[in-house]
Amino acid sequence: MSFGRALLNVFECLFAIQSGLSGSRGRFPILPDGDTVEGKGRLSVRGGWRFLHLEGTPAERGRQHGRLLGPLIRTLSEEYLRGIRFWRRLKRIDLLSRARLFERFIPETVREEMIALGEAAGMSYDETLVTHTFLESCQLAQCSCFAAWGGSTRDGGLVFGRNLDFMSMGFAQRAGLITFVKPEQGIPFISIGWPGWCGALTAVNLAGLCVGPLSVPRLGLTKGGMPYVILYREIALNAVTCEDALRFLAGSARTFPTNVLLAQSAPRPSAVVAEYTAKDLVHRVPRDGQEFILSTNHFRKLGRPSELTGSGGVRYNTMRDLLKENPGRVTPRTPILSDPRVCLCNNLHSLVAAPGQRLLRIAMGRRPAALGAYRTFTYDENGIHLPRLVASH
Repeated sequence: MSFGRALLNVFECLFAIQSGLSGSRGRFPILPDGDTVEGKGRLSVRGGWRFLHLEGTPAERGRQHGRLLGPLIRTLSEEYLRGIRFWRRLKRIDLLSRARLFERFIPETVREEMIALGEAAGMSYDETLVTHTFLESCQLAQCSCFAAWGGSTRDGGLVFGRNLDFMSMGFAQRAGLITFVKPEQGIPFISIGWPGWCGALTAVNLAGLCVGPLSVPRLGLTKGGMPYVILYREIALNAVTCEDALRFLAGSARTFPTNVLLAQSAPRPSAVVAEYTAKDLVHRVPRDGQEFILSTNHFRKLGRPSELTGSGGVRYNTMRDLLKENPGRVTPRTPILSDPRVCLCNNLHSLVAAPGQRLLRIAMGRRPAALGAYRTFTYDENGIHLPRLVASH
């Protein structure tokens, strides 16, 4: 085991102990199986998995979200941010003062949704603001991502894979949420994340665009910009193609250095990786003759080649080799993200999507998620289809 992986294990163990000592395990709300309706919104719980359907104006979606998941949102916000402060040695006022730096970059429609969500969940606006901006204070996401199409896949269609590696603070793996957002204006999309976020860390929209951001550490932060999770939510809501998404990134005030893998299934399958800082934005395309692309947590065009020697480099090289070894055979079931060299101990969810088929395979609810059971879902403009859950690998 590498030093980096060993250190992650130590941190996760410490957070699990801290979670137990704080009593968060006992206070964590357990939701029974069934459906709860709020306006056009709906919360469906199946075997411990949570599916949230939000529909309507920003304010309507915010109220649906807050009323359907209020207790879980409050507990998650309080306990997870307690862990953040413990880890980063921050006070509540520190997180709030940093959040104010990014507040003016939040689109008005998102702010409307955030305000309605907070009011419905019984939280102050300040608490909701910190929930949407704490990633700007501490880079927690590591992650691995790939896209394959054409001659790399069995049917020629796009296969998009994404591991979210994210510090659990001892319990976040139990709070996963799959959300279908059907806005009055914009493209419906699916986001894999947690209760209380209007944003997205992993997203697939109904136009066939997939979004997978991956933070690039040690390169410094900016003092302003659109909060990370909101930036990617806005891309999912508005972009049809990779070119659309790149234009949106170029026109946005950006925060910390990041890679983002953007993949489209229409009008033809393709993908790019955008690499950006607050000042610079470039994108890379597949090498000649390759119909796949991948990314972890280092830049390949903006510099820092030495970072390839770390955990991100091992994961990158492993995924590249697996894709090369399976020409014309990659499907949503090809074990790339679940390879032990790719899956980190803090892997909280794993998604493999075939947007041309409107099919998702998701693993979550334990860590590392990708080493557990994946479950398969389909979706359309009305939401995610929820058959009886039977574990599959």
